[in-house]
Amino acid sequence: IKPLQIIDWYENQVIDKSLIAGARKAFPKAKIIGAQIFIHPPNYLSLYPSQSEVDAQLVPDVLLETSEYQCRVAQEFTTAIPCLSAAALRYAYVFEYKNDNKEVKNKTILVLLPFDIQEAVELLWMLKDVLNQIEEHVNILIKCHPDYSIRELIKAFDEDAWHSRFKVFTGNMSNALNTASIVVSSNSSSMVEAAAKGIPVIFVGRQTVLNQNSLANLNMEITTECFSAEELTSAINKYLNISSEKIREYKEMGKKVRDLFFTPVNEETMSPFLVNKK
Repeated sequence: IKPLQIIDWYENQVIDKSLIAGARKAFPKAKIIGAQIFIHPPNYLSLYPSQSEVDAQLVPDVLLETSEYQCRVAQEFTTAIPCLSAAALRYAYVFEYKNDNKEVKNKTILVLLPFDIQEAVELLWMLKDVLNQIEEHVNILIKCHPDYSIRELIKAFDEDAWHSRFKVFTGNMSNALNTASIVVSSNSSSMVEAAAKGIPVIFVGRQTVLNQNSLANLNMEITTECFSAEELTSAINKYLNISSEKIREYKEMGKKVRDLFFTPVNEETMSPFLVNKK
């Protein structure tokens, strides 16, 4: 085969560098596209290509990111690799707004768990500690990260300690966010999707690890950082009791977050994935 291009889901890992080195040797005329169709965590620096990797020819010919802002983030350590904003394929649903001002009688806290199961357990224990300060009619939905099952999560948490108010959500992210009044999470880029839909987001930080809050530098009222049970309780009750006017304001803030992080999917934004025959 003689491919014109190779598209790599590019995380700058050893496997990516091996693929690129091998492709350059076997298919020297092929264009290598590094697609980073995900949200960059601020402190997970191995995802970001460096100048030394450029010099060693272990990087793609071009990077594709979900927005111009994401391009600036990805080029933190080198601008030698061209970067284009392209269709945010995984996130197309964030551009769909339905029933924006719908009144919901039973409010729901959606907990989006991080990929590390121990971090997920720590988050749930903190939430359990404050449940007695959250009104009984408020639903608590738990959405696992796909890296582990709900059975594995409950076992790691302690099956006997699992709270009866914790209800597991097994649907997709779009449906999960349609149920949410508030999102509580930790070290998960799914928080950005929630904020882009205009949903208040509470980031629960930890004391002993790097915190990957992709919304940290936005300085928007729609997001709050917490580092204790007391702060978490205060943030939850604040967001549960916002007015209809404030909900509308958050929807507008969400559109700003959406446009900062995501590019809509259409024929024009798909073109960076295709070889330029010129």
